[in-house]
Amino acid sequence: MSLKEFFSSWIFGDEIRDYRSREWSKVRSSHIAENPYCEVCGETKGLEVHHLLDASNFPEYELHPNNLMTLCGIRNKNQCHFKYGHMGNYRKTNYNLINDIGVLRRIYKGEAEGCSDNLKTQRRMK
Repeated sequence: MSLKEFFSSWIFGDEIRDYRSREWSKVRSSHIAENPYCEVCGETKGLEVHHLLDASNFPEYELHPNNLMTLCGIRNKNQCHFKYGHMGNYRKTNYNLINDIGVLRRIYKGEAEGCSDNLKTQRRMK
């Protein structure tokens, strides 16, 4: 039995779905070209594209432009994709990120006091 057969019967039943669409790389590059900065802190290097509705649970929205947001990646000091997009755990998705963005931007600009830990009580976790 191959690993693919083993995991398909154990995790996914009879259907195997590739995690990413074949178009993902093209859509990702295009999105970063159009949105070349982190939506939270303004960083322009080491960017990632975050799915507001995660692709594993909502595959129909994986490539939809309104479901994508540019955030800085784990190699940056701010790590907005990991900290705010996934609340410090890639198995989670912050479905409330759109509402958090305004507060986070003010914190990074020094216009508001507080820290990201205060937002944890406001977030809906999956």
